[in-house]
Parts: sequence; structure tokens; C-alpha cells
Amino acid sequence: MRQAGRSLPEYRAIRGTGSILQAVKDPALATEITLQPIRRYGTDAAILYSDIMVPIAAVGFGVDIKPGVGPVAEVPFRTRADLERVRPLDAEADTPYVVETVRLLVKELPVPLIGFAGAPFTVASYLIEGGPSRTYTKTKAMMLGTRSSSPSSSAASPSRPSPRCARRWPPAPRPCRCSTAGRARSTPPTTSATCCRTPAPCSMRWPISACPASTSASPPASCWA
Repeated sequence: MRQAGRSLPEYRAIRGTGSILQAVKDPALATEITLQPIRRYGTDAAILYSDIMVPIAAVGFGVDIKPGVGPVAEVPFRTRADLERVRPLDAEADTPYVVETVRLLVKELPVPLIGFAGAPFTVASYLIEGGPSRTYTKTKAMMLGTRSSSPSSSAASPSRPSPRCARRWPPAPRPCRCSTAGRARSTPPTTSATCCRTPAPCSMRWPISACPASTSASPPASCWA
């Protein structure tokens, strides 16, 4: 709805040129643009005219939204030290224009007002890549590089699957003493019958998905931390 409203002739007539980040700093303009689809279509709610990059721009990170391109970071995020450039947002002090727009809309709207925010990965990818990306190469490299160098990652948590993979493959087996075997095992029992009838301590380590009769394949290497 928010994007479709930008095709309205009345929107194009008042929007003018420049970045959307400049437009949202004018409460009267942002209010009028938000109201236009309501007047034309009588929708059940209004969507605030804003952008997901407004908060990060407001704290002074150095971003703009270039027409035909999208969000662009003047100096992209490259190291952990760049976190110092992202301070907490104070809505009243940093984005008073958004607060005022909301106040104006609440007075005029006959329907609810919907706000929105950018997901952390989406916003972070713009800051790291420096602009829109289809591959997120720099973003993924930073995620994996930070993870591998962190003391709390591979060194402290060996052989642990990611949450997505854990739903399909159990963690790497550890020694478990089965009452039927009388000794510690580091691998699942050899037959499906034995595997599926082991007492609770062992069945917790080797669920049915690990039985030889199962069609489950081994997890790919990418699943392990």
C-alpha cells in the first residue's frame, strides 16, 4: 500500500525532487502524502509515509536514499569498531519530525495508523554493502568472519548444528551407556530394532531419525558451527 501510493498523480504533484529522507522531515508534507490513499480509496488503515532508513540516518551514520538506486551508505560498515557509529535512537530528539507527523495524523485520520520498521538484517546489509545487493557477499563475510573469530563461537561450542539444521539432524553423538550393552557407545546402535527400543537416555541421543532403517541423510558440513 505504501509503495502503491507513490503512483498517485496527487502524490507526484506534491512530492517534488530529492530524497525521501528529506521529504519525511516535513511533517505537513508527510501527513498529506499519508492521507492521500485514504481519501482516494477509503482503505481500512493508513500507512505512515516514512522509510526504514530514517532511524539510522537520524543517528548520523551517513546514509541517503538515491532515486533509482535505494539506500546508500557513504562510509560502509566494515569492522566491529563501526558499532560505535550506531548509537541508541532518541525519537523525540533525533526524529521530532516523525513524532510531529504522527501527532498530526492521529488528529485527522478516521482509521488506524500503521507504522513499520526495517528488519535488522535488511538495515545492516545496506550499511555493510554500501547499497542494495543481490548476493550480500560482504554481509555474509562479516557474519561468518566475526563468528569464527569470537571466543564464544567455535572454540567454546564445537560440533553444534545451527537451529535450522538441528530440526532435521541430531547433535553429534556423545558416549552414552545403554543398559542392554553395558558399555559406553559413541555411535547409534547397529540395527533399527535396537535403536528404537533403547532406554530413554540413549533414545534421546539417537532418535529414530538416526536409525539405520531411516532414510535421513547425514547433515552437510555447512550445518555445523
